[in-house]
Amino acid sequence: FMAEAKERFLDQNIWAKDYGCVFDNTTDDTTELAAAITEGTATVNGAQGSTVHLPRGTAILSATQNISNRVHIKGENKRGSVLKAATGHAGPYMFTAVNGTSSMFDNALEDLTVNCNNVAGLGGILSDAWQEGGGMKGVLVQNFRTYGVRFQNGYGGAALCKITDCEIFASTAAAATAGIRVDQISFVGNFMLYVEHSTIAGASSFPMAK
Repeated sequence: FMAEAKERFLDQNIWAKDYGCVFDNTTDDTTELAAAITEGTATVNGAQGSTVHLPRGTAILSATQNISNRVHIKGENKRGSVLKAATGHAGPYMFTAVNGTSSMFDNALEDLTVNCNNVAGLGGILSDAWQEGGGMKGVLVQNFRTYGVRFQNGYGGAALCKITDCEIFASTAAAATAGIRVDQISFVGNFMLYVEHSTIAGASSFPMAK
């Protein structure tokens, strides 16, 4: 029974290391992590949705990763699995939640660190369409120079997005703009952002303006 349960668990989840991610704080894991996330979007037996599990350690990312619809990205704990921007990171955010012009669901970040590494012009997460099941739980977003999390567009009706048990800490090297920013979401629907048990702060020498 235990062997069967383990086999089912391994079969139903995606392991970043199986796609070549190293998490050694040196190797660029951008392409490999993207491949694991893409695999999570596959439809299996008429159903879509999977979890990409990250190992303990630090992955270097040189380009923006998209958190695909129905794909959950989960690390070991808030400081156990670190996604760190390369010094030459391309793109204004480390992660996006973009699904064309459609809403997206069940694609949260959980138990990990998003380290923007004080790269100029770099923010943490841009949500174009996070709705129910999206957001963050147990996530540390740190060293961003623009926004920790930014919400825009929405692409849907009534929606609820949660940020729970998170730490959003701005850059220690230069001033940032805001921990969380919410732009105009929709002209026809509602957007509800629920934030609880979370800390938002600027650095001691660079308090955030907002």
